[in-house]
Amino acid sequence: MPFHRWEAPCPTARRVAMEVYDAVSEKYPAVLRGIYGDALTGPGRHGAALRGAIRRGNWIAVRLDGTHPERGNRTPEQAVAVVQAVLRPWTAADLTGHNHFDRVNEVMKAVAQHAPARTCC
Repeated sequence: MPFHRWEAPCPTARRVAMEVYDAVSEKYPAVLRGIYGDALTGPGRHGAALRGAIRRGNWIAVRLDGTHPERGNRTPEQAVAVVQAVLRPWTAADLTGHNHFDRVNEVMKAVAQHAPARTCC
């Protein structure tokens, strides 16, 4: 069980990671929709809301699912704009794509050129 110290001390600092989607699916949990409300209307707003909620959190994952041809077909340029908007208040991030390999390669190349200090996976 995470964050319990009765078995042994935790030698490293605790880290909290959150995930931001460029396109929020209808399957996104209703309880989280209620918590984040209008922040879900834009990935930049959602990332900023998470940063405010997690004072010690320093890691965000940006999922570029909206660039999939069947889930929005957003362009690589739109993905770059999303990543730049989300990453402003964060010090570290993971950028993840989807399973359409040709498209995700195109998108990640464009994003990596504009966010070279970030981790792309």
